[in-house]
Amino acid sequence: ASNQYPLGVINEWSSLNSATSYNLYRSDDVGSAIDELIISLDANVNTYFDTSVVEGVQYQYYVVGTSSNIDGSVKSNTTIGSAVSLTTENSFGLLANLTGGYYSTTPSADSLTDVIIALIDSFATEDADIMFLIDKTASMFDDIIAVQSGLTSIIAALPSNCRLGLASYGDLVADSVWGSGGNNWYDFEDLSLNHSNIQTLVDNLVTTGGNEIPESVFDGLYRTIEKANWQSSNKILIIIGDAPPIITPCNLPLTIAQPVECTMHTIMDVVNSCLANDVITNLYPVVIGPIKSGNTN
Repeated sequence: ASNQYPLGVINEWSSLNSATSYNLYRSDDVGSAIDELIISLDANVNTYFDTSVVEGVQYQYYVVGTSSNIDGSVKSNTTIGSAVSLTTENSFGLLANLTGGYYSTTPSADSLTDVIIALIDSFATEDADIMFLIDKTASMFDDIIAVQSGLTSIIAALPSNCRLGLASYGDLVADSVWGSGGNNWYDFEDLSLNHSNIQTLVDNLVTTGGNEIPESVFDGLYRTIEKANWQSSNKILIIIGDAPPIITPCNLPLTIAQPVECTMHTIMDVVNSCLANDVITNLYPVVIGPIKSGNTN
């Protein structure tokens, strides 16, 4: 976390029968009265990601629900939360949590194929759209080889009529604006029933130069979600990486004078894109150990 961009606090509550609305209240002084209404939410919402918090502060929350079945309102218990430090685990886990997906880890590239097949067995249905998004920075060299060698088994595990797509990301500034990666920070191949073509593309995937960790996770996700020609009601985006997302905002327009690696999109840009158009794009991050935290400054 940083003063500029803490990951924030997730609030979740049990739905109230016949709810008409919810009001979420917060205080930054634990033990004091909670009197700050931070948001009013529709009846079909029972979670809120509070990004207006700063690191090092504990907050207390409660939610008040109104229902057509009762007079007055129902107040929840009070809970305490604080902004968390940014790590690979909690940033990828949060993406899965907020988009209805599932977070997985694997200790090494050796078990990556098995983890991916387990995800397919658990969540893919007939006619699903399955997009792979792979970190292609230098530290992912052996993991990319694992995907290349295991893709035949992965394809064989697919339900019928599943379309596959492939995208990969490096570091936006280092691999594009600064040019150290050959101006090629991002690759994309849209969803297709031509699985052999995806195999060829995966076989030709190579790592970029990249910069130091973290990586352009949010930019890669946002671009992939927006570019893909999603058609199925079951949209699965499997992210394979080993480092946390860059969180420093870019100064636009991007030029070679950009002083540090940066991101054009935030976690909420990604989540809102996933939840757009009334059809959720589920994110299924697979983080490969050893887990990296990175310098988030």
